[in-house]
Parts: sequence; structure tokens; C-alpha cells
Amino acid sequence: MEDEVLIAGNIKEGIDLVGIFDGHNGSDAAKLAAKLFKEEIKHLEEEFDWITLFEKVHSTIIKSTESGTTATLALIYSNKITLVHCGDSTAFALKKRKLKKLTHDQNTSSLEEVSSIKKNGGVVEFNGGILRVNGQISVTRSLGDKKFHPPLTCIPEVIELESDDITSLVLTSDGISSVLQLDEIEAVMNSEMNVEEKSSTLRNQSFIREGKDNMSVIVVSFN
Repeated sequence: MEDEVLIAGNIKEGIDLVGIFDGHNGSDAAKLAAKLFKEEIKHLEEEFDWITLFEKVHSTIIKSTESGTTATLALIYSNKITLVHCGDSTAFALKKRKLKKLTHDQNTSSLEEVSSIKKNGGVVEFNGGILRVNGQISVTRSLGDKKFHPPLTCIPEVIELESDDITSLVLTSDGISSVLQLDEIEAVMNSEMNVEEKSSTLRNQSFIREGKDNMSVIVVSFN
């Protein structure tokens, strides 16, 4: 298991933190990233720069391990949500019974991401039927992965959301989001199951259908 899940309630007064880290080439980077983000965010001032924080965490990871990880974090306030996203783990929001994908997959399926890789001096080519950066890795942004930076970058996407009318937030590794369709996840989220049952159902459905990748999911209910 190379994924790591972070759940830190009331990490700062009135703020909860959750995160998914999908590791590759080992689990060290994912575990270290989860630990570092929890420590750093707990002690940061209210206003801070996410790019600087991600660069700091990335710098620490590459000194410790050759492995890498995605990072999708959600800071949950009383009236808003800040999503910070690096890689191809995914965040969804359920609003008025409609599920919306909030993050963009930062991997070789994105023409914009591929263009950035090429501008950074990398090449994108097929290996094993999958487009990969330098023929080896499919994500275009990550933490760690020392030998792939550059052309990879650790600069995150930051999304600010008003939490009004959002009833649930879902974070998944791509072992789930690349297997289940949006309407399938939506159906589970609109069911009468509790959050633990919804999480287990999403994981189990993905495992039955695919079962090849690590699968992690966090469901947050605002009801």
C-alpha cells in the first residue's frame, strides 16, 4: 500500500484538514508528505503561500527518498473550503444531489500538462500503452520523484470554494476515480449510507472492477 490518508480535525481553531497522498516507487514520500503538511499547517499563520509550502515539503522529501507522491488537500473552514491539488488524485463536491469534479488531473491525459512538460525539457511517449513523462511516469506534477524534477513540477492548483449548499466532499486516489464513473460515485453519495459505508462502497466497487491500483477515499459530510 503506497497511499496515505490524512485526517486532522481542528488542526487549527475551527479548521479541519483532510488529504489523500498517492505514492509511487514506494510509500515513503506519501507518508512523509502527510506528516509534513500536518506539522506545517498546524503552525502556519492564517495567510500563507501554498506554492512556497509545497516547494518546502518537496525539498524535504527529495532529501529523504527517491519515491514520489500526489497530494490533494482540503482545508475545511466554517464557511469555505480550500482545495490544494498536485498530481492526479481527485476531489469532488456533492451539491443539491449533483456531484462535480473539482480538480483537474495533472497527468499525461491533459494536453495542457503535456505542453508544460515539453516546455520544461521533458518528452512524453508511450510505454506499456500509457503516455508517460520520459517514458516512465504518468503524473506531471508531484512531490518527490527527484529524478523527474524537472520536467515535473510541484506547483499546486489552489481552489477556493464557498461551502454553502455543499453536502459532501469526496477525495480519492486515482485507483478509484479512474475506475468509477462520475454518476456511479454520485449514486453512492446520494444513498442513505453513512460516511463510513459510502467510503467502503466506493473502495469495494473499484476493487471488484479493477483491483490493480491502491485505492483510498475520504468522505466528509456537511449535514
